[in-house]
Amino acid sequence: MFLDHGSAPAPGFIVRQPELARTLEAIANGGGDAFYRGDLARRMVAAVQSGGGIWELEDLQRYKVLERAPSRFTYRGARNYDGFAAIFRRADVGAEPANPRALSARLARSGRSAPT
Repeated sequence: MFLDHGSAPAPGFIVRQPELARTLEAIANGGGDAFYRGDLARRMVAAVQSGGGIWELEDLQRYKVLERAPSRFTYRGARNYDGFAAIFRRADVGAEPANPRALSARLARSGRSAPT
């Protein structure tokens, strides 16, 4: 992901992400409103839609944060507090997939389809 002209970077290589820096500054300065209602929200929606996604600005504007206690359980003998592993408990996926985050994203999207 962070290659230097297609090769693994040498020790000390500096990764610069100015767009990410501007995004984080906008959130630091504007808080939740910057993320859910401001220019950043409009740019995120445009990016998602340009990739075929179905986000609307109103989706972000109406979003309410729900705080819940973390999922706590034992998975393969280890105490677990991570929501991604919780998906394996709830989903009938057979063997554990190679990429649990991809599975969680796929399962999350499966509940919402594009308007017809």
